[in-house]
Amino acid sequence: VHGGNILDRMWAFVRVVTRAFTTQKPPKSPLVMYTLKLNNCARINDIQKAKTILEEMNQSGVQPDLITYTAVLKLLIRQKDLDGAVRLMKQMKEAGVPPDLVAHTVVMRHFVSRRDKSGLRQFIQEMQQSGISPNIVVYTQLMQLASTIEEANEIIAEMKAANIEPDVVFFTSMMQIFVKKSDVAGVKSVMKLMAAQGIQPDVISYTDLIQLYATQNNLKAAQSVLEKMKRSGVLPNAVTYSVLIERHARKNNHIEARKLLEEMIANKVQITHANEFTIINSFLKHQGFPAAVVMIHHMIDCGVTPHNSTFAGLIGKLVYRSNTAGVTAVMETMVEAKIKPDINTFNMLLRMFVATNSIEGLKNVIQHMLNARVRPNQTTVSLLNSNPALLSAVPEYFLTSSRRRGTTV
Repeated sequence: VHGGNILDRMWAFVRVVTRAFTTQKPPKSPLVMYTLKLNNCARINDIQKAKTILEEMNQSGVQPDLITYTAVLKLLIRQKDLDGAVRLMKQMKEAGVPPDLVAHTVVMRHFVSRRDKSGLRQFIQEMQQSGISPNIVVYTQLMQLASTIEEANEIIAEMKAANIEPDVVFFTSMMQIFVKKSDVAGVKSVMKLMAAQGIQPDVISYTDLIQLYATQNNLKAAQSVLEKMKRSGVLPNAVTYSVLIERHARKNNHIEARKLLEEMIANKVQITHANEFTIINSFLKHQGFPAAVVMIHHMIDCGVTPHNSTFAGLIGKLVYRSNTAGVTAVMETMVEAKIKPDINTFNMLLRMFVATNSIEGLKNVIQHMLNARVRPNQTTVSLLNSNPALLSAVPEYFLTSSRRRGTTV
């Protein structure tokens, strides 16, 4: 590239860059390819496909490595097949690929999910006998199954003997002992212990304490924890705010609930569809549909438009109560917010009008579906067939639309 005129140097540079981008990367080894496929099987929970891939590896003479075996272990534990996981670990040893600490912690999840303390203890003992020492993850899993402060202290003593320091996840697991017993003093004692260790409580720790106070209807104390949390530099998440908003809805504290919603949005806290529904449904449940609709409008005014699924869930609740006025108000809000109802929403409306033998209501829903260009699905057809007396209200072109999708009314 050095020397020559500027044009020569430019062409030389182009050739170097072109060569860099056109040079083919070396192909992945068969083992890597099979491991990637098995990891994908673990991700989608497809045990049959994983067995097929393992058979292919065997026929091709490709020996699995530790990463490959661990991917299969994850899948077996998700399938709740402990016997299969134990057999595989034995097979790993016979193949000269002994399970490591990560492989063991994967299998430990089975005992945690089953709340099997003795089984987990025995499994850890066998792991130690094979020369593998527990780490913080193992002790945290033990703490998740502890039910008394005495058990928790025993685990902490074991950790100290092994020179392993507890972390925030460990202490949060410890807090659950007291959360389950609605023991505020116990939760606070764990938080003091965290402070003594120089460990800052995280959002989960604070939210657990807030939820505990809220459950006991001590909203003043819950709000105090929220303020302390923010002063400590720990940002509340959507769950934290949802817990408080739901409790304020129970107490008919509309102003406080709105303030919290506004703060939540101003802090750019990501609101999931589940959080949206929890907030709105709390007002529907405790204050009635007018309060729920007002809250929806307030969310929209704050710049957050609820998701289609949130409206669908709300309409489903109102349909269950046969609250036609509420359904109408929510549908009008959807129109104002320029949200197009999906087929699930329309099917909920059809269910209400089919159950009440309302030909006028049925016609309106079908017309709205046609206007929105939402085609009926199998559930729509089943609903219409459940009340043959109303079929006369269904337009022929609507039936044709159903048949185009392979269904018959």
